[in-house]
Amino acid sequence: MIFILKRVKSAVTTHKPVTTAVSVGCTIAVLFSVYTAGYVLLENTSINEGLWQGWQTFTTVGYGNAPAASKWGRIFSMIVGTIGIAVMAVLIAVLSEMRQYFKERKRLGFMKNTFVNGYVIVNWPGKLAANKIITQLREAEPNVPICFVDSELESLPDSIQSQKDIHYFRGNLTDKGTYIGANVLNNKAAFVFPKDPECPDADITTKSITEIVLNFVEGKTDVLYMLCDSENQWLFPKEATPIMKNLWVLSMVQEIQDKHSSTLIEKLINNSDGESVNSLKVTTPTNLAWLAVKNKLTEQGVNPIGLRKLNNETQLLPKDDTVIEMNDTIFLACGNNRSLKEIHDKVFR
Repeated sequence: MIFILKRVKSAVTTHKPVTTAVSVGCTIAVLFSVYTAGYVLLENTSINEGLWQGWQTFTTVGYGNAPAASKWGRIFSMIVGTIGIAVMAVLIAVLSEMRQYFKERKRLGFMKNTFVNGYVIVNWPGKLAANKIITQLREAEPNVPICFVDSELESLPDSIQSQKDIHYFRGNLTDKGTYIGANVLNNKAAFVFPKDPECPDADITTKSITEIVLNFVEGKTDVLYMLCDSENQWLFPKEATPIMKNLWVLSMVQEIQDKHSSTLIEKLINNSDGESVNSLKVTTPTNLAWLAVKNKLTEQGVNPIGLRKLNNETQLLPKDDTVIEMNDTIFLACGNNRSLKEIHDKVFR
């Protein structure tokens, strides 16, 4: 109870529209009490009836089922009731203004993030990248809440701000209060995005912010960062997870969903450990389903990860009943020393 009262007091003293609303509300309460007491005394009726007549008058409903009958009761109702109606109108206007005030504060990033079990993106990545993040994360976790944190962005683009469960918090990235306001500790992961992904020197700033976030979460929330130049990885603390610049959205989402798996994607993309993605074009007539082809490819020691159909539709991990046709292309993760022709002949012979 004490905590709630402190929060209410803070809201009243901090936000002018709230102060005004409370003042007008108190005025209404006093007038309502005066009207009820006066009506009961002058009309010699019950308190319940006085309250009912006061509500009817102040809200201008005016059912008129038991209006004041005495001379002084009517005069009293005319004076106090008119004042009450005017103050009630002011209260409605103030409440509308207060709602708009908090809506605007939220748009500008001044309201605390109340979302939990979601993700926090530190540094605005740009509209295009932000949309990719939202789309990819919500393909894996529909409607997962996402909070963007930045020190310079005035507000999120309307097309992003209007989406469900999207929040923006604006604050100094070296200030502990920013991460408290962004509610980082109650979310699954924080991802630090560089201010300028095209500049390797941006890794220096990213490193500083990553260290701040790590110190704040104390191991309670996963921390990831995007690396502009792989040569700079030595700068970063080992407790944070690096995400490669190429295909970074895919790597980020993969790492969030399955910890440490982004390194496998990095190896494939960078052609490390002698493996990369290779295209295998089907050159013989076939009507095998993807499941059968996948099993045969696995027997050959390669991993099928995607398919491009004749109409150029690309599918990542196709459905098991997808029919493979001649001239389709299968994407494989396999060693560069493997003969694709040999693999093809053993699978489609």
